[in-house]
Amino acid sequence: MKPRATPGARVRTSALTRYLATMLVALGSGTVALAKEPVPAYWQAIVEMEPSSPITSLEDWDTLVGFLTMASQTMHESANLTGSVAGHPLDYYYDQYVLQPEPKAKLEALRNAARQSRDAGDESGVKAALAQAEPLLQAEKYKAAVVLELSGYAALFAYHRGLLAPWLMRAAPSERASADATVQSAYSALVKALDSAVRAPNYDAKARGRLNELASEAALEALNAQRLRLIAEQAELQLPNPVPVDALVRTTACPPAVPPSPDRQRPGLGSDFPASEEFYPATPKSQRVTGPVTVSLLVSDTGCPVRAEVDRSSGDPALDLGALELAMAGHYVPGSKDGRAVPGELRFKVKFEFKD
Repeated sequence: MKPRATPGARVRTSALTRYLATMLVALGSGTVALAKEPVPAYWQAIVEMEPSSPITSLEDWDTLVGFLTMASQTMHESANLTGSVAGHPLDYYYDQYVLQPEPKAKLEALRNAARQSRDAGDESGVKAALAQAEPLLQAEKYKAAVVLELSGYAALFAYHRGLLAPWLMRAAPSERASADATVQSAYSALVKALDSAVRAPNYDAKARGRLNELASEAALEALNAQRLRLIAEQAELQLPNPVPVDALVRTTACPPAVPPSPDRQRPGLGSDFPASEEFYPATPKSQRVTGPVTVSLLVSDTGCPVRAEVDRSSGDPALDLGALELAMAGHYVPGSKDGRAVPGELRFKVKFEFKD
């Protein structure tokens, strides 16, 4: 039996409040904000609910309405912390589409009728009320899921804009204007797709899928490209990394020594070198952040990676750290001089590429 959640139920909403706040505050503050706590179960449940999953009992009914109400409550509590999407906070979109007065009044009337039938032992009356409420409940569930998806997709652009912020601070004003215009254009397209999806007479997989298409199209690619271009330009000017990542230094014993390569003075990559996908950090991967990291690595005369540091950043500290961890996990062949193994420095790129 599912736990019953009623409209008046209270749950701890601080985790979701922080989650919503960190998703969108980056857009307004120009900082990179990451959600570090899991999303509450009722929020995730709405997003993951199958649109066609049946509502076969009054408990199902109450659970769903409870979820919808708690999500609304949390959005309103977070409205003053989160940024705006196309000029409106997230709770605006929820109020625009979910549990509006007319369907809410119909559902309340049907719920009262179902309760009276149940109290009177009239199972046929309960089933009749459920049958009438089913399409209304399905519609509310669908609309809530689409609005909540909007917040997730909007967070992608907020994250990318946040990554750009420290590089934009040293760039021309036109670069900042370009980044802001890209984000605002993407938000406008998302809101338009949201309206189209929610106003569909029935569950519309194509319209809902358009949100996902928008989140993976040109806007994110443009923000990725702008970040990498600014990094390259500022590296040419020998400007320091505005978001440095500390070097990684080996603190454990080195692996067994590897014989040097007699035909090369500098160290090289060994066999079975790890793929970048194995070290792609979860947060930037989920936010579809791509880019290369150039790593400078000190390799001992035994082929042991001793110290790794970022030579050129990707613009995302998490990606940079992932590249350093990959470098320290790799196998290397030491360089040689006069037939003897010698330590040396190796410089190489680690490319992180998002794949659907």
